Amino acid sequence: MAYPIIRILFGPQWDAAVPVAQVLCFAAAIGMPWEFANQVLIAIGHVRRELYAQMVAAPPQILALVILSAYGVEAAAMAVVVRFVLLAAVRTWNLSRLLDIAFLDILGATVRSLGLLVLSCIAPVAVLATMQIDPEHLWTPFLIASAGAGIGWLGGLVLFNHPLKAEILLHTGNLRVLLARVGGGG
Repeated sequence: MAYPIIRILFGPQWDAAVPVAQVLCFAAAIGMPWEFANQVLIAIGHVRRELYAQMVAAPPQILALVILSAYGVEAAAMAVVVRFVLLAAVRTWNLSRLLDIAFLDILGATVRSLGLLVLSCIAPVAVLATMQIDPEHLWTPFLIASAGAGIGWLGGLVLFNHPLKAEILLHTGNLRVLLARVGGGG
């Protein structure tokens, strides 16, 4: 849904950013399961290992950027994919050595979130496959895809008993108590 989102938010002058945004979203999806590994390493006193992870990932990313930039901005964005793949590998190795957390442990911890992802993507994929999306037809596909993604996400929270469900229920309960106090004058 990058095209309607970018077109709605920024206008037609940003249309060329759509493929780049799609590549960057793909890169983020690769890197997200390992995003907090750096904080874990720092918290347990291994700042140097995170520095090394960055040092391992940076040169290949720069090399990929130099090579791929000859093929356009979208290809150059693939250098970020290279970075996140390398960071994931090094961070997994670090977590395995220091905390006995293996790659399969990380993937296992993300299975319920993967279910949320799949359910959240059903409506946007259906919209992309069945609806016309062009400058004259942006809002309806965008709204249907967004509403469907939200419904899929909420359904996934329940279906997969995702840990976020408990957090949301806790905070909505706290909000109800707060609103009752404010509304009741006490």
